Amino acid sequence: GALRAELTRPWLGGTFAAGVDGLVTRHAYELDTTPPPSPMDPDPPVGVVHREGVAWAPDTGAWLEQQWSLAGDAIAVRPGLRVDRFGLSDEITIGPRLHVTERLPRCMTLAQSVGVYHQPPSPTDLDPVFGNQTLEGSWAVQAALAWKAPLADVAQLQVTAYGQEMRDLAVDVVTGATPIADNGSGQAGGLLAVSRELVDEQFGSYSYREAVGKGRAYGVEVQVKRELGAVTGWLSYTWSRSFRTGDARVDPTYYPYVLDQPHVATLLATRPLGKWRFGGRLRVASGNPITPVAGRCFDETAQEWVAISGPILSERLPLFVQLDLRIDRTWRRRWGTINLFLDVQNATNRTNPEGVTYNDDFTERRYTRGLPFFPALGVEYLPPP
Repeated sequence: GALRAELTRPWLGGTFAAGVDGLVTRHAYELDTTPPPSPMDPDPPVGVVHREGVAWAPDTGAWLEQQWSLAGDAIAVRPGLRVDRFGLSDEITIGPRLHVTERLPRCMTLAQSVGVYHQPPSPTDLDPVFGNQTLEGSWAVQAALAWKAPLADVAQLQVTAYGQEMRDLAVDVVTGATPIADNGSGQAGGLLAVSRELVDEQFGSYSYREAVGKGRAYGVEVQVKRELGAVTGWLSYTWSRSFRTGDARVDPTYYPYVLDQPHVATLLATRPLGKWRFGGRLRVASGNPITPVAGRCFDETAQEWVAISGPILSERLPLFVQLDLRIDRTWRRRWGTINLFLDVQNATNRTNPEGVTYNDDFTERRYTRGLPFFPALGVEYLPPP
């Protein structure tokens, strides 16, 4: 459950706002997996173990901000502060923030923001099997600069530059015997590394980790939104880079993040036709980074070939291109809204490489393809507000 309360009132020649919020979350997991290495057991036995756990996390927070309007309301300055207590890690965090907005001639606006943000650890990182009950959350300093301007009367342009420095990221500090470039390693890149990262964001990864990682990201995004009659179009291009370290105490080198895509372009358009709405989205993006296999050697003990890794995440998969289509119709009634839709992902059935796999002796490499042509027909119900 969640609770939230806030108060706003004039104060010190501006507007003061403050609030509190609380959230109680029940975290539960149950999995069957191979035992992960840890300082208590660096070489666990081969096999599958069953682990399950439940943790209640009462998170509470309080925030305050003060806004002043200057230069005849042309400039708005809003400093703020947020204090949180994370139940999982039993820690208190403090995040100062500042947001400034300027109204420029010709209906243009300029906005700047900077702040400190925190994220609690994953519940699986605190499993008693790791003996690490004091893992704290990660934090980042984020800054952004955004410029927005109208283009004629039917379009709008927005350019945003951003950067962030991340600290105390949870990273693996006890490695297994899997070579970096071999399929399945977190630093191999490709489909399995990306899948692990996405699963970790939602549920956590079952491995021994400590909050010693670092990261940085920066980029520029350009967006243009335009309406041409009944057609609404949206075009964006983003240039960005993202880097991470592993255990920074052992190797402080920054490597590309497994989801690092320097170039991403998206074109989206929708148009109503009678009672139906038709839409499409075209995405073009750089391939994700992978660690190439630079050679091989034969393990006499295991009687198998072992990969020799090249530079970490130094190679990229080919360009990603995908066209998605959607048709939907909505019926609004007093008792709610019914939406009938047909989604078609990868309408051209393009073969997009999402990863690489090798044969047993690492002499051949082939790409793992992504999602094929995938239609989905569905109905959704939305209750009345």
